[in-house]
Parts: sequence; structure tokens; C-alpha cells
Amino acid sequence: MKTRKMNHSKRLFLLLSCLLLWGIAPRLTAQAAASASISFSSATVLEGNEVTATVTFESTGAGIFAVEAYLSYDEGVLQFVSGASANGGAGAVKIMAVSDDTTTKKVSYKLTFRAKKAGTCALKITESSLYDVDETLLGTPIATKSVTVRSLASLSSNANLKRLTVSEGTLNPAFAADKTSYTVEVPFSVATLTVSATAADSAASVKTSGSSSLIVGKNTRVVTVTAEDGTQKKYTITITRREDTSTPAPPATPGPVNPSLEVTLDGLTWFVQETFDEDLPEDFEEITYTYQNQFTVSAGKGLGTGLILLYLRQETEIKGTFYLYLEAQNEFLPYQELSMKAGTYILLNPQSGQKDVPSGYTITQAEIAGKTVTVWESSAMEQAEFYLVYAMNWNGESGLYQYDTKEGTMQRFLGGAAKTEPSDGTPIPSFTPQPIVQSGLFAGSGMLSTLFFGVCALCLVLIIVIVLLALRKKGTDLAEDIVETADPDAAYLNEEQDDD
Repeated sequence: MKTRKMNHSKRLFLLLSCLLLWGIAPRLTAQAAASASISFSSATVLEGNEVTATVTFESTGAGIFAVEAYLSYDEGVLQFVSGASANGGAGAVKIMAVSDDTTTKKVSYKLTFRAKKAGTCALKITESSLYDVDETLLGTPIATKSVTVRSLASLSSNANLKRLTVSEGTLNPAFAADKTSYTVEVPFSVATLTVSATAADSAASVKTSGSSSLIVGKNTRVVTVTAEDGTQKKYTITITRREDTSTPAPPATPGPVNPSLEVTLDGLTWFVQETFDEDLPEDFEEITYTYQNQFTVSAGKGLGTGLILLYLRQETEIKGTFYLYLEAQNEFLPYQELSMKAGTYILLNPQSGQKDVPSGYTITQAEIAGKTVTVWESSAMEQAEFYLVYAMNWNGESGLYQYDTKEGTMQRFLGGAAKTEPSDGTPIPSFTPQPIVQSGLFAGSGMLSTLFFGVCALCLVLIIVIVLLALRKKGTDLAEDIVETADPDAAYLNEEQDDD
């Protein structure tokens, strides 16, 4: 019994120790969870001018509710003017502030100083205290930042250039630092001109105004140099772009055609071109082709399909277009490609595949992938989102394809055989397969349902084992209590034996 009481005492002591450490630990580390920084609106300020210092406090733990900070500065160099939640003077500033937002982890305060005389002044946070909404100390960070005050007498007044160049033409006269006006003349072919300038004093700034694009006639560019003390000097360049005196190129005219290569398409006269300058579609290569076994012309041949493209042009037109040539039928088809996710398809003559189209479909025009295409459309409502297209894939396989207007995809149409009717005129009933639909939590996944019931069974077994162990322990404790009640001396002896 003593051993058991001692074990309970140790456990209670350890628990209380953990709770105490848990309560104290955040406060021990709170002071390391805050930081401070100072920045100036300018690292250098002239005598008589004002400069703004931004004092920032940041917490990596709880939000900042209250700030109390003390800053020092050299009153011989700077003079305190004003500040948010701040007051001071004579070399010291105090910031006292309470935040409306108790969750913010970063607060900033702006202090304005006036530069009194030349020198370097360090603004220091000598002491600070940050608190959260529960008045817990978040930290006591400090920081230092310096600013330089310069006198006007120490600033350079050099506003000269040491280099001035133009990307086209020549400066007239040649560049000299004391010359501020220049001219440049360029031909009509020069449409843009860049001016490059470098100040003689590295402390001076350079700015160029005016457009780099040139119009015919006069154009002006101005380079302004501003010295360190504010002195300015301007260099002006007048650029003259001459007028265009070249002879304009004659308008393009259609080239000659070979009357022997005339073809008629949709009532219009076209001519097969013996050569062409147009780029072939992708996956076609240029070959020399014998047209109608007697005319040698340039053509395109599909790398995977063997399809032949000929270039046709009307006599009065400058440009032509590619047509798909079916040699066996001596037939021309407008070359149209459909680029889909699954690949590229070549549209064929719709009449060629009409025998494979089921009844109930009519020919119409539809837009697919940004192109107007001849398609078959079903009158059935359940097929309203699908078109049939006669095309060839890049393996050279032609046939009917079904286009899904909703998904924007193409796939082979497997029900392509035309519906026929028996000799007695009775229509053959159509059959639409119905999908098998599972319902419930594990529809479509037998493995998931098996796994779920297996986990449930395992949890049930674990619960039974835990209950049995609890009952067994309770029975053992009850037996010991009965023995102690019936014979206390025997129980005492048993404990002494256990201790031995």
C-alpha cells in the first residue's frame, strides 16, 4: 500500500511541475519574441530640411496592444518636430501608444526631425516595452539608425556632362561639356534614335526627355543634369529625319497560270500551281509530284497519311490555297484540319461517308474548334450535344467520328452502320444500352466497401479487448480490497514480503 501511495504522489508532483512549466515557459521566452527597427526617409539630408524616421516594433508571438519606448538623438544635429503618439525634445523622444487592433503583430510610428547642422546623428531606442492585451510583456527590443546632415557649402555644383552620344548619325558640333546645343541628321530609314549621357560628377543626376521614335522632320531631345546642390544644366539635341525619297515598290500582280492545269471547283475556275512559296501544314513534306501522269508540280505529302496537297490559285488572285487531292477519284477537297486534344483530324468530303450515317441525321453546318464544318446532326433530343463528322486521323484511317460539343472531344463513331428496314417495311427497333448505376456510399468501389467493413470489425475487436482488460483489473483490485478487509494483518505481512 505504501508503494502505491508513493507512486500516486510522484505522479501528482510530476503533473503539477509540467503545469507550472507550461504556464511559465511562454513568459520566459516572450522577451525573445519581439524586435525593433528604425529607418529614415533619406540617408542624407541638407541643413534646414526635414527628414522622417520610421520606428517599427514587431512581435512573432501575440499581438501588440501597448508600446512604451524611449529614444535619444543628438540635439546639436537634429531637432524633434513632431511624431505620432510621441512627444519630446532636447535629445529625447517618448512613444506611448495603445493599439485598437489587439491582433496586429507589427506597429510603426513616424517621427519628424529638422536638420540643424552638418554631422552624423544616431537615433537610438534606449528602452522599450511591448505588451499584449493581457498585459503580458512581449519584449524589450532596442535599435539604432544613423542619418547624415550635410551643409549646402559642402555640396557639389557640377552639372556638366562628360559624355553625350546618339545611336544614329553624328553630333554637330562634336561634344564638349560647355556646349549645350547640338544637331543630328538621319535618313528616312532611321525610325528611332537613342540618346546616352553620363554626368561628370557621380553625385549628379541625369534625365532625358523626348521620344526615341522619330517623325519626318525635326525632333527634339533634352538632357537635364542636376548637380548635388540643385544646380541644373540642359543639353538640347535637334534631330532631323529626312523625307522618304525612294521609289515605291510596284504593286504585286498575279503570276502566270498554266491553262493545262485548270480545274473547276464549285463553279469557279482554279489552276494547279507548279510551285508555291507558302508554308506547308505541319507533318507535311514538300515533294515533286506528277499530276495526272503528265505534269510535274510541287506538292505536299502527309508523313503519316500519304495524303497529297496541291496548291491552287485563281487567275486574278495573288495568293492561293492548299487543296486535298484524291488521285483515284481525281477530286479536290478544301484542306481543313481539326486540332483536338486526341490529335489532328483531316476533314473529308461529307458525301463520301453518307452511306455510313444512321437514319435520323441531316447535313448542316456547325462550328468546331473555331472552324465552320459540314456535320450530321441528329433529330433525337438525347443526341443534341453530338455531331457526326467524316474525317481521317493521322494514321490514315477514315470514317465517321462523333464530336462532343460539351467536352470538345472527338472519338470514333461505333454505331456507324446505316439503319435498314425489313422487306415488309417494319422499322427495326433501335436499342439504347442503359448504364448500370450503383447507389450508396461505396457505389462503384467494392474495394473501398471491403476496407471499410474490415476497419469496423477491427475496431469492434479492440473495444472488446479493452473492456475485458478493464473488467479483469477491476476484479483484481476488488479481491485485494476484500483480503485487506477480512485480514488486515495478513495483508500487512504480504506487503512486507513484497518489500523484501
